[in-house]
Amino acid sequence: MKIKYSKSLVSLFVFVSIYLISIIILASVSYSTGTSERPDSIYDPLFGIEYRPSEIHFDSAPNAIYKCKDLKKPRRELFLLGKATRGKVQFYYVYGLVEVDWGGSTKGVRRFEAESDSGIIVVNSPDGCRNIGAGYAWSPNRRNRQEAEKYGITDEVVTELLNDVVDREVKAFGGPKKFLSRLKAAGIDESKLPLQVREKLAAIRNKIREY
Repeated sequence: MKIKYSKSLVSLFVFVSIYLISIIILASVSYSTGTSERPDSIYDPLFGIEYRPSEIHFDSAPNAIYKCKDLKKPRRELFLLGKATRGKVQFYYVYGLVEVDWGGSTKGVRRFEAESDSGIIVVNSPDGCRNIGAGYAWSPNRRNRQEAEKYGITDEVVTELLNDVVDREVKAFGGPKKFLSRLKAAGIDESKLPLQVREKLAAIRNKIREY
């Protein structure tokens, strides 16, 4: 027996089908344009330790840093590696990924690469936001240090930042022993690290020996 459908019922069926297909297409387009590519692994800028961001987690940098003109473009995804405070002024040591434009069609895929420097120190105060390469602050060169001091990054601020960096890295890598193991595997020449970092590492090793 043949079943007959009214024209109105057929029209309704066609409308619903088109509507559902439209939703599926829109959903897939939104997903595609939101897709991004990131490196599987990156290197810690201070110790040169290679790690996977999907496995080793640092806090995201605070939104306040993106008020800095230099950090608005290109788009970045930065991690907070260290923090120091002086009154109403915050000093953030950040590092992470930066969006790259390879030219040509990207088909809605946004590509990110690890930054190719030693990180950035962002100075956030009631007067505004400024930033400078962390290399100036860590440098043993007096002229570079004087440049960092123009941003309020004194020796005391550097010490507080670097101590916080080591504490955060130890936590992120699973504790003192695992961190030191990764540091050894990285093969870095520790004599070239800032004095504050060497002293902090020595304190960690001494504490481990006590147990």
